[in-house]
Amino acid sequence: MTAIPVLLFMSMTFSAPAQSVPAAAKTKAPAAVEASLKRQFPAAEVKTVSKEKENGQTTYEIETINAGHGLDLVFLPNGTLVESEEELTQDQVPGVVEKAVLARYAKATVGKREKLTIAKSGEVRYELALKGAPVKEVALSPTGAWISPKR
Repeated sequence: MTAIPVLLFMSMTFSAPAQSVPAAAKTKAPAAVEASLKRQFPAAEVKTVSKEKENGQTTYEIETINAGHGLDLVFLPNGTLVESEEELTQDQVPGVVEKAVLARYAKATVGKREKLTIAKSGEVRYELALKGAPVKEVALSPTGAWISPKR
């Protein structure tokens, strides 16, 4: 009869500690944001949701995987899409953008490539992470015009 309490005590004492869930994974987007996400990006798989304040305004950043690529989305609490940042392959970046970057930073190698779209204006820019250059990231317009860093 004393073996059962001892076994229970041992299983409670030697069980693995509970793993904490990252704070961003605990954040839940409002229903309007979730509905907008499902409507606009039905195949997107949500990885994390984080609530942020930008310029005094609450936004929800949702990191997803869509069609095998990273896709980060920023929504207002009412479900309005503010911006999207889509991970791209080299073939998906306009040639003039890659050429402009390599003309300025000939010894650099391009790492991550992203297309940033501002939903309200439709403005698009390409952001490229660089290795072996004096800057870590550059941003250019679809025509290859420099947004940052400026000369």
